[in-house]
Amino acid sequence: MSKLDDGLSFPLRRTTNMTSEMFAKSIWVSSGLAMIFALPPLLIFLGIYLHTTNLIAGVVVGFGIHFVLLGLSPSISERLSSFLED
Repeated sequence: MSKLDDGLSFPLRRTTNMTSEMFAKSIWVSSGLAMIFALPPLLIFLGIYLHTTNLIAGVVVGFGIHFVLLGLSPSISERLSSFLED
C-alpha cells in the first residue's frame, strides 16, 4: 500500500498515467451521479410535502427513491460513462 504525507493510505493504483480526458470524464460522471441521486428524491419529497402537507409521507418516499437509486448506481455509472465515450 502507498502512503501519503498526511497518513492516509490508499490501495496501489497508479494515477500518474491518468490523462486529462479521463480526468474530465470522471468529473462529468461524478457530477451527473450526484445530480441523479440528489435531485429526484428531493423534488419528490418537496412535491409530496407541499401538496399534501404530510411530512412523514414525503420523507419515506424521498428516502425510498434515494436508496433505490443508490442500489442502481453501478448500472447508472456505466451508462453515463458509455455516454461520454468517444
